[in-house]
Parts: sequence; structure tokens; C-alpha cells
Amino acid sequence: MDIHKVKLIDGQIALAADVRRKLDLHIGDTVLFDVREGEVRIRSARSMLRKIQAQLQGCPPGGGLDSEALSIEHRAKGKPE
Repeated sequence: MDIHKVKLIDGQIALAADVRRKLDLHIGDTVLFDVREGEVRIRSARSMLRKIQAQLQGCPPGGGLDSEALSIEHRAKGKPE
């Protein structure tokens, strides 16, 4: 576990430079706070985007049902579109 002490200044959290480097944070970056059971997990929006992109790598483009395929499926089941 890598614990760092931070300061709350005028309602803002000030992260030390070494923490910002470890998180690859830069001035103006968007930061996401995940609050669970009294704890906070901080990550950059960029890292979250990378994680989502990695998860989508295995999905074929257009792999979901498009509206036409959904309409055909509903008609086959006798449902209104």
C-alpha cells in the first residue's frame, strides 16, 4: 500500500508533486473520485478512458444490435417497434 498525506485547502485537495507524477496528472486534468465505504479512490479521467478502451478491444465494431436488427427481431416476435 502506498499511502500519501494530502492537505485540504479552501475545500480543495492539494496533491504533492510525487503523487501527481505517479498518477500522471497535469494542471487542468480532470480527476475522478470513486467514494466507497468511507474511502476515496482517485484516478485521472485519461486512465479511466484507457481502461474502457482496453475493455472494448475485444468487442467487434458494430457488435451490438442496430435499430434495424432490433426492429426485425421485434417483428419476428410480434412486438410493436
